[in-house]
Amino acid sequence: MRMSKTDLSLVQAAARLCLTCRNVSKRIQSRTAHLPGVKIAIMGCIVNALGEMADADFGYVGSKPGKIDLYVGKEMC
Repeated sequence: MRMSKTDLSLVQAAARLCLTCRNVSKRIQSRTAHLPGVKIAIMGCIVNALGEMADADFGYVGSKPGKIDLYVGKEMC
């Protein structure tokens, strides 16, 4: 299947939320809309993030309040 737009997946954590996923996802979507076929996972916290973003090209994870970790493939940048 051919993808015609950027694929964003959003997983919010309940009590451990380290970033506001909805606001972040809108900003990421607007800045990556020109990248068809790229998969980006946006995770509210690190607890289950590595498993949840296993098939994503990029992972954007709230690691603690005010801080994010960016993953490219399986490597943290």
